[in-house]
Amino acid sequence: MDIIQIAEVLNEKAKGHRIGEIQTIRYKIGRQDKKAIQKLFYISQSSLKYWGNWVLLFGGVKEFLFCLYLDNADHLWYGLSLPLKDKGMFDLNNDTKRLKEYVERINLLLNDSPNIFSGYSMWYEMEKEIKSCDKVAKILPEQLENAEAVFIGNSIKIEKLDYDLILGTFDKMLDIYIKVNTGNFEANYESLRNYEPPPKPRQIQEWSDNLIQETEQVLEDLSFVGNPERGGVCMKKNDGTFGVISFMNVLNRKYIVDDEDGNTESYLSIRDLIRAGWVLD
Repeated sequence: MDIIQIAEVLNEKAKGHRIGEIQTIRYKIGRQDKKAIQKLFYISQSSLKYWGNWVLLFGGVKEFLFCLYLDNADHLWYGLSLPLKDKGMFDLNNDTKRLKEYVERINLLLNDSPNIFSGYSMWYEMEKEIKSCDKVAKILPEQLENAEAVFIGNSIKIEKLDYDLILGTFDKMLDIYIKVNTGNFEANYESLRNYEPPPKPRQIQEWSDNLIQETEQVLEDLSFVGNPERGGVCMKKNDGTFGVISFMNVLNRKYIVDDEDGNTESYLSIRDLIRAGWVLD
């Protein structure tokens, strides 16, 4: 069994757990700029080429996020992580201000509420291997110098794989995720249940080569999304029309855009979208 197969099972089984609400939680803590697909992990064979044997939270950004890592000894490491480098768009190593902020939050939360970390270990990925696995402790600057990622969570041998145990652990870790990513140590899963955040204003992004590449990678996971309400990449045309990429035919790379008036347009590449006047919303 490989990491992709494990992630696929967890994505399906997560629907019966608190962690299955992760995309709703992300929306409530300030990720309202995109309507994320209701998935736990982003699954892509191509991502393994630069992430290593990892899968990461679907729609994750540079933050403290849920992840899986399968090592060469068939140990599955699962929990929350700060990806520091070699993780594509999730790389925090070159964003020293944000990295420092997250480290400070984790250390403050550990000092303020040590019991919330009980039952978990902390470890570091160095040279594509797990090292320095021990109880959760304060993160020191020197520990980050050669690290590729910092984890907090648990591990299990593949032959003893227990999906409900993993998802139950994720359920408990949601409060850590919420507190660290918001910086509000009073916030938790229960406090967010009836909270509805104010909508964020639309933010239009001009296309760049990097943004085109990232968008194409995201669209790999939208191959079977035919309903705009279930997710998509929202865009705006220069005439003020809004639309969403709702389906991509993988065989011929055809992108289908449904606009707000019910019109449908097809394009063979992201650059064709640009020529048609669409920008990211």
